[in-house]
Amino acid sequence: MEKKGLSMVITTLIMVLLVLVAIGIVWVVIKNMISESVDEVSLGKITIDLKIENVDIKEGNIRINVKRNAGTGNLTGIKFIISDGTNIEVIEKNTSMKELGEKKFVFLSEEFEKIDISNIEKVSIAPILKLESGKESVGNVIDSYEVRGSSGDGEECIPDCTGLGCGSDGCGGSCGTCDTGYTCDAGICVEETLPIVLWNKLGSNTEVQNSEVGSNGEVVGSVDYGVVQFDNGVRSDANAEYVKFSHTALGKSKGIIEFWAKPDHEGPYQNHWIDSRNAAEGGAGGNVLSGRQGISFSSWGSFNAYIANADGHVVYISDTETTFSANDVLHILLVWDRTKGFDGDKTFAMYINGIQTASANTDFAELEHHGDLVIGLENYDLAPSANTHIDNLKIYSEVSESIITTILSNRFIE
Repeated sequence: MEKKGLSMVITTLIMVLLVLVAIGIVWVVIKNMISESVDEVSLGKITIDLKIENVDIKEGNIRINVKRNAGTGNLTGIKFIISDGTNIEVIEKNTSMKELGEKKFVFLSEEFEKIDISNIEKVSIAPILKLESGKESVGNVIDSYEVRGSSGDGEECIPDCTGLGCGSDGCGGSCGTCDTGYTCDAGICVEETLPIVLWNKLGSNTEVQNSEVGSNGEVVGSVDYGVVQFDNGVRSDANAEYVKFSHTALGKSKGIIEFWAKPDHEGPYQNHWIDSRNAAEGGAGGNVLSGRQGISFSSWGSFNAYIANADGHVVYISDTETTFSANDVLHILLVWDRTKGFDGDKTFAMYINGIQTASANTDFAELEHHGDLVIGLENYDLAPSANTHIDNLKIYSEVSESIITTILSNRFIE
C-alpha cells in the first residue's frame, strides 16, 4: 500500500510539472504574438517622411542632403542604397534628425568596396525606426534620387530648371542658390524669417523697459550706459545695479543668444559678462545665461562656455586663442541644440566676430530651469568684474545652419 501511495504522489507531481511546462510554452507563444502585434501597431502609426534634397559628388566623396518632413516616428538612422548601375552597396548612418530638420551626410571613397563613385547613378533611402517595444526596424525605401547623367533606366538625364531659381535640377545638379537671408522653397528663394523671441537694444532705461520683441526688461538701481556697436549699451559690472529679463525666452533644448560687447579692460582675464543666477540660486556669477542650470559664458583666462545642471558642467567649451584689448567691440553668438541640428552633429558652439571658435557634440538632457537673464551683477567680488558694455541683445528659439549663417551675415544690421 505504501508503494502504491508513493507512486500516486509521483504521478501527480509529474502531471503538475507537465501542466506548468505546457503553460510556460503557451505563454511564450502568446507573449511573442503580443510583442509582434505591438510592433505592427507601432509601425502602423509611423509616418516618417524623408526626402533627398541633393546629391553632390566632389573630390572623391559623396555628399547627400536629406530633409525630414512632418511625420511621427522615432528615427534612429537611415540606410543609404547607392548604385553605380552595376553594383549596389548599402551603408547605414545613425541620426536622430527631428521633424523639419535637414542634414548633410558625407560618404568617403574608402567606405565603398565595389561602387565607382564617379559613376553613381541612383541613391535611395530607407528609415531605421525604434519601435515601442524597443526593437529597431528598417522601413521601406521612401525616396530615390537620380544622379546627373542617368535617369535610372539607362537614358540620359536631362536637367530641368524651368520656373526654378534654386534647388535641384532633377539630375544631381542645381538650379541656383539663394542669397544670405533667403531660403529655397519649392524652387523659389523666399526671405527667411528668423525665430526671434527677445530683442532689446539696451541703450537706455526706456529701451530696456520696452523691448522691440518679447518681454520687457526691468532696471534695478542706477545703471550706466555707454556706446558699443549701434548706440549705447548697458554696463555689466558687480555693483548690484543691473537690468534683467524673464528666463522664459531661453530655450531648454535649443536656442541662440546674440549680443555685442565692449570691454573696458584688457583681456582675456575678465569675468562677469551676462548672468542669470540670482541670490536664491547661490549668488551671481559671470555668465551669459545660467550659472546653476543652463548655459554660461565668461572670459576667465579664455572665453569659456558651458551647459550645466545642478550637479555641475555637462558640456564645456573653451576658446584660448581669441584675445581682445580695451574698447574692442566683439560680436558674441552662443548656440545650443540637444537634437544636434547644426554643423553636423554639434550640440554647443560659440562664435566670436562671425567665426566659430569652440564647439562640442556632447549630449545633454533638457535643462530644468533658468534664472532670470541679468546684465550687470549683484555684489560679487570673487573675481574682477568685466566692466563690459552689452548692446543689442537677441534670443532665438530655433537652430539651423541657415539661421546661424543669416544671423552672422546680418550682425552689422541692428
